[in-house]
Amino acid sequence: MTIERRADLLLPAVLDDLAGGSDLGYVDEVLVTTARIRQRRVAASIQRWLPMLDSAGASVLGPRVPWRGLAVALLVIALLAAGLVLVAGAIRKQQLAPPFGLAQTGLVAFESKGDIVATLPDGTGLRTLISGPGVQWGLVWSHRGDRFAYWSAPTAKEGTDLQFARASLWVADSDGSGQHQVSRDAGTGVSDFFPDVSWSPDDRQLAYARDGVLSVVNADGTNQHSIGADGHTRDLPAWSPDGTLIAYTGQPLGDGFNFKSLYVIRPDGSDDRPLIQPEGGYEIGSNSGASWSPDSRSILVHVGGGDLPNSIEIAHRDAAGGWAPGRKLETVAPGPVQDYLPAWSTTGIRFAFLQDVAGATDGSDVVMVANADGSDPRLLASMHVALSTPCWSPDDRFVRAVTLDGTLVLLPLDGSRPVDIGTIDPGTTGFHVTAGCYMQRRAP
Repeated sequence: MTIERRADLLLPAVLDDLAGGSDLGYVDEVLVTTARIRQRRVAASIQRWLPMLDSAGASVLGPRVPWRGLAVALLVIALLAAGLVLVAGAIRKQQLAPPFGLAQTGLVAFESKGDIVATLPDGTGLRTLISGPGVQWGLVWSHRGDRFAYWSAPTAKEGTDLQFARASLWVADSDGSGQHQVSRDAGTGVSDFFPDVSWSPDDRQLAYARDGVLSVVNADGTNQHSIGADGHTRDLPAWSPDGTLIAYTGQPLGDGFNFKSLYVIRPDGSDDRPLIQPEGGYEIGSNSGASWSPDSRSILVHVGGGDLPNSIEIAHRDAAGGWAPGRKLETVAPGPVQDYLPAWSTTGIRFAFLQDVAGATDGSDVVMVANADGSDPRLLASMHVALSTPCWSPDDRFVRAVTLDGTLVLLPLDGSRPVDIGTIDPGTTGFHVTAGCYMQRRAP
């Protein structure tokens, strides 16, 4: 008989007895069950001490107490408590978000004075997740929101670029506990602007780039290995939601003209090929991590540079896994414009991107939103923002941006007042780490 069934059967009878009922038939069932339990001492048997307590009377024990009913009540309470523990455990498991699709927004994390801190989505409840020694940056949440990866390096001197610091990749639980290093050693060449880390869809592995080398490692730090043959660098990995491909930006070794292209490679290192070439033949082809659509059928990047305006391009994958040529997505704004850092929404029905403010002297951008096919591009907010990926909240209600003074903000899709999260403090490094998507997924 399971705990749940036992509680359902006994509880009505116990309540009836405590209310003064005369039917004590449930005692037989309890006595039969407990009689099967082996005891160290005969005196521990309930059949021995309950009758003795009854016969002792008030002269020995004082006023008569309904011991049998009380004992059964305590037994039921214990059973119910055990059931509640099981239920609580199930609730804790249910708190993990699904890896993809709409979810609630949990913590919003960012860097402050070399530490990783976080608030609730309304900007309250500031807490420290990871603190020194050293500098911590580039947090990337797992798909289910129960862990995050981040980079850690010894304290850098003021004004020193973090890419020259010796950094290691670490993983921690969502509250900052359980910290453990997953990269085998420390190395240079880690971006201080883009995280250069991507979780596999099942959250069991991570792909990361360091000094132009793309590696895959288990989340517990085992089985670290590089993928891809020599010939070009590999940076900014992005694992596809279906787990079959990792997109990255590649640049030929020895190239001095930033001839970067978007590549895809299988997690085992096979089928490594370019997907979107740079325009003009020499400018930066895709200087931000690619953004996968939720169905893994499309990739967004921005291309261009030099004398050409940056534009948003998309590559489509057919049912057989092949790729159609990239095509430009039109944006609105008269005259030459620069469009950067596209990012699919959680549902994939639209995407956000940055657009250069024509005539602005501060080099600022504004956040734009368009439908998935590039139609109906519109200004999300007139606020001028810094160059930072405008990623979406898990519930698709907000787009995250960073103001020119380093304040992390959530811009509501309905045009209401932006939510200030906190100021990204450059701390000891002199650099803002602003391009990651720092919003945790929580169960709906």
